[in-house]
Amino acid sequence: MAFLRPTRFRLLLVGLCFALAAAEALTRLSIGSDAPSLLSHPSRYGDPLCDDSYWALQNRLASTQTVTTPLTRHPTLGWTLDPATTNVLGGADQPEVWSTTAPRLGLFGDSFVQGTTPVAQRLGVQLQNRHGSVQVLSFAVGGYGLDQTILSLAAHLPDLAGGDAIIGVMLTDIDRCILNFRDAPKPRFSIDNGALVLQLDHMSQQPKPPISMIYSWLKNGALNQVIAALDLKKPDCRQPEKRALTQALIARAARDCTRHNVRCSVLLMPHKEAYQTSPGWRSEVLTLAAKSNGLAVIDMGQRWPKEGLNLNAVYQVDRHPSAVANRVMATAILDHLRP
Repeated sequence: MAFLRPTRFRLLLVGLCFALAAAEALTRLSIGSDAPSLLSHPSRYGDPLCDDSYWALQNRLASTQTVTTPLTRHPTLGWTLDPATTNVLGGADQPEVWSTTAPRLGLFGDSFVQGTTPVAQRLGVQLQNRHGSVQVLSFAVGGYGLDQTILSLAAHLPDLAGGDAIIGVMLTDIDRCILNFRDAPKPRFSIDNGALVLQLDHMSQQPKPPISMIYSWLKNGALNQVIAALDLKKPDCRQPEKRALTQALIARAARDCTRHNVRCSVLLMPHKEAYQTSPGWRSEVLTLAAKSNGLAVIDMGQRWPKEGLNLNAVYQVDRHPSAVANRVMATAILDHLRP
């Protein structure tokens, strides 16, 4: 028991504190540095589909944005297209407005719908070129979650009365619904007694990084390495909450579409990791929510393989749909609308 004598115990405690302090300093200095990605990447300290703290670190690095279209802050949506890049009807400046009286087709969603290809190859422009009797308007904005997409839809539905709307959902847009922050502060819904409640109080704040970087690294970086080494699958966080929000948001969208006499459909787009895999819970809950509320589903997880597109043909290096994937999406939407 001599080992536990006060002097040795104090030395042990001091040594432990020094080691923790050194580890904390190391992880803080490693973020965004040339250190191995196990220490330097924000995903080692937080889950981008679950933790606001991840986005606090990511935004601090000022990383290159995938979507080059300028954005501007918005009090309700979080951010939206810069007015300098929009047309007279509020959509993106491409496709151009050729008629203010023709029937309208509105596109909603995130950067999968907005597009990251050259402008002429983007979904909205390809649709306009092949659907000349209808004015196509793209309201999609990079980085949006399903919640922001549904809010944007509600704002623009009055201008689409009697026309159509495509609600584009890249599957992990569902996960973004539980975040308060992403590229900037964003709106968030909660469910109170079965009703959606919009939360905006946090919109003037900024996300806070983890209190302890070493604890966050142990919880995320180290644990993920162990899970990968054991060939296990990490469970998706807060799945029941994400399911409930998806169902409530799609139900709200269906009600809004009916109220404004707009035929709305859901365009389901798998992210790269979900392509050509068995349908997961995100695909299942989105499809069920849409169909139970009378919304048709255009499932690109089925359509792209049907057209013979493999993984590399569908996704560009930036993990967004390629020009050919956009062309197939345009065809799928037109096949859906024409009957």
